[in-house]
Amino acid sequence: LIEFLDDSLRDPQEITRKWGIPVLGMIVTFDPDNGNELITEKEPRSPVSEAFRSLRTNLQFASVTSPLHTLLVTSPSPKDGKTTVAGNLACVLAQAGRKVAVVDSDLRHPRLHKLFQLSNRFGLSDQFIRPQEYLIRPQEYLNGTVQPTEVKNLYLLSSGSLPPNPSELISSQRMGEIIQTLESHFEVVII
Repeated sequence: LIEFLDDSLRDPQEITRKWGIPVLGMIVTFDPDNGNELITEKEPRSPVSEAFRSLRTNLQFASVTSPLHTLLVTSPSPKDGKTTVAGNLACVLAQAGRKVAVVDSDLRHPRLHKLFQLSNRFGLSDQFIRPQEYLIRPQEYLNGTVQPTEVKNLYLLSSGSLPPNPSELISSQRMGEIIQTLESHFEVVII
């Protein structure tokens, strides 16, 4: 009875069989606690790094007719690996020569700034509070809230100060404007 009621997926082929959609990539579980969350930058020859490169390639093939400009990394639960996946996928895209912006839109528990070892003093939430001061301009986006990382072609828009109403900010019209502004300056935006 327990086995019959178990609805967990055990292999990628089950997803294709059950819903008829292809699996673009599979990242094996690895231990990021030893400082290797950004494994594609620190251990580029590891099997996990190769899995991220394979995901990058499959995303490029899946979007041949209409190129992929914006990608959302999400999950239903905390600590599922959203930060790790977003950071490493951004790295492999940047390593392939694409100009990439990664946005930390987790306004409750931001971590991307820690992953890239950058400041979180100003960021996404500040675009809502004082947009006229931190507006991303074509010639000044690096002087504002978008920060370059140590990875060539990769930039971070950290979460900024923690707001009292994160879901309202994320679902606002201003968020759409911020994403459009980023899309006009970067080839790929990962949120």
